[in-house]
Amino acid sequence: MKILYDKFPREVYLDTPGVVGKRRLIYNMDEFLKFVNKYRFFYNAFSSVYSYLITQSDGTVDYSSVYLDKIYLDIDPKDYDYDYNQMLFDVRKIDKVIQKYKRIFILSGRGFHIYFFINPKVKYQYKKDYVANIQLKIMEITGAKIDASCIGRFDKLARINGTRNQRRNDLTNKMLYCISLSKYELTLSYEEICKIAVKQRKKIYIHGKDVMEYKEEYDFELINFDNLNITFENEELLKLCSGSKYDIMKEFGVEIDKIPPCIRYLINTEEHGYQERTLLILYLKHCSLTLDETREVLKKILDSSRYYHVTGEKIGPVIRKYMGRIEHQDKNLYKKDYYISCKQIRHVGICFFDVCKSKDVLHNLI
Repeated sequence: MKILYDKFPREVYLDTPGVVGKRRLIYNMDEFLKFVNKYRFFYNAFSSVYSYLITQSDGTVDYSSVYLDKIYLDIDPKDYDYDYNQMLFDVRKIDKVIQKYKRIFILSGRGFHIYFFINPKVKYQYKKDYVANIQLKIMEITGAKIDASCIGRFDKLARINGTRNQRRNDLTNKMLYCISLSKYELTLSYEEICKIAVKQRKKIYIHGKDVMEYKEEYDFELINFDNLNITFENEELLKLCSGSKYDIMKEFGVEIDKIPPCIRYLINTEEHGYQERTLLILYLKHCSLTLDETREVLKKILDSSRYYHVTGEKIGPVIRKYMGRIEHQDKNLYKKDYYISCKQIRHVGICFFDVCKSKDVLHNLI
């Protein structure tokens, strides 16, 4: 959660039925997590989109002192007359327009929140105008109906990721969680996304790497949306099954043609967070590879810094972030009889069920 809520102080707010709420200030991550954990299931919990540099003696903030590190877009179904398919299509169009930049997409339980990141070190002379002009430019290019209440405003509240929306979704008639969406999940239908949001998930999926630098002319992608074909942009990662990674697995007796799409994706992608590594290691373990054999495979899949982080063995340069931080993740997973299931895969956001149709990621190994 840190990328969205890592700076303080910031405001939080509870929307309680029948009660006029009041914003209050949170000064650190411990306070913030206590607030979220206490209210996430039974109240509509919100946080300010931004943090602030100046607080007043009466416990309020000076909104002009905003720490400007992101642009926020709020997409509400009521602005689309509850045409959920058109709303989702416009979210995808926005994704294409800002695809150069680091961004996050969140289902708020009904609509969508979109964040993309700008350089916080720039001293923006006219902050409100700068943010508003970017938001309006995206509306102009895509035709998306961005909620007018977020245009050029620094006091905006947004539902906290991982909390439950207490208003029932009009399409499913269920209370859904506010969840971050993976690249693949953005290609699903609105109904399929809602099915995922029935269960809580705190993980935040970050798309892209680069922050948007200040420019007089905004460098957005201009796309002919009439011919826009929305597909999973990394579809080839589900099919690729050749190269040195697979050669060494074959050598250790893994039947390559039986590897499901989700595991192929983990093997081929460069995104190897803690959960992704856990699933990959457990899959190799259930393929009857020894710990040493699994490490040989990981040498081909992970970069030298992450490999050191997981095993403690140096096979190349290690960036400062990982120096001295050894998890022994592979060794710990081999000590106990952990299982790997499709439910875990779905939780990480890499279940390609329309391609796989499997009910058990290990079904070919049993």
